[in-house]
Amino acid sequence: ISRYLGHERTERSFHSHERAIGRWINDNDPADMGLLRFAEQLLGSAIGSASARLVLSLLFERADDIPGDTARLLDEASEALQYNRDLLQTALGQMNQGITVFDSSNRLTVWNKRFRSLLELPELVGQVGFPLENIISILAERGDIKPGEEQDVLERFLVMDKAFSLTIGPEKRIIEIRSNPMPD
Repeated sequence: ISRYLGHERTERSFHSHERAIGRWINDNDPADMGLLRFAEQLLGSAIGSASARLVLSLLFERADDIPGDTARLLDEASEALQYNRDLLQTALGQMNQGITVFDSSNRLTVWNKRFRSLLELPELVGQVGFPLENIISILAERGDIKPGEEQDVLERFLVMDKAFSLTIGPEKRIIEIRSNPMPD
């Protein structure tokens, strides 16, 4: 998975999953269905769910059962995806705007550091699968969103092509939020 998402991001995501399930994952133990689902979701955030299923199914086959052409194509596809991911991350890192992409379940898939810094979000927010609802809860706990307005703010995040403002932090910075649909 780190081949597609990068080592650091993969490690952060698995540590977060371990905290969520309340136990450490031992590399020598067989993976249970919950771990496989998490791995598929995590991989799917980078390469799409159909590709993630294909990659995982190929990995479960014994190496000598995989024809050489299939293994070579998988390696080439992996390298191309990693290159494109690195290129995208570099481009996002150079932008002054905070950029983030959520999947259809409103879980974080792609972001840049500026996104976290503009909203003054903790580092734990920077992991694949972090829910938009939890980001809104953090803002509410901090007082950036008035009590009882969390659902309204969530709904405004989900309205496409219509900007709205949030006032962030003790200095009361005004941040413009704009949501745009991603192509299928």
